[in-house]
Amino acid sequence: MYDWCDAQAARYGFAPLLADVAFTALEFSHAGQRYRIPHALIEGALEVRDPAKLRLRLIHGMGSYRKVGLGMLRLME
Repeated sequence: MYDWCDAQAARYGFAPLLADVAFTALEFSHAGQRYRIPHALIEGALEVRDPAKLRLRLIHGMGSYRKVGLGMLRLME
């Protein structure tokens, strides 16, 4: 996960300074079908390198599971 974050950071307009990662899975049923989507919760600190790129990620989310409610990026001061 740390490698993914480092690799994607420039593309998304930030540089990770520190991170704590927890892995879990979202499990649910829809139309009689069971789904299990593994994902990670990343908490830490980042440095904004390209505000325009980061703004797009804030609007559109991150990662490949945005359509099921994952990929949220919450910033706090």
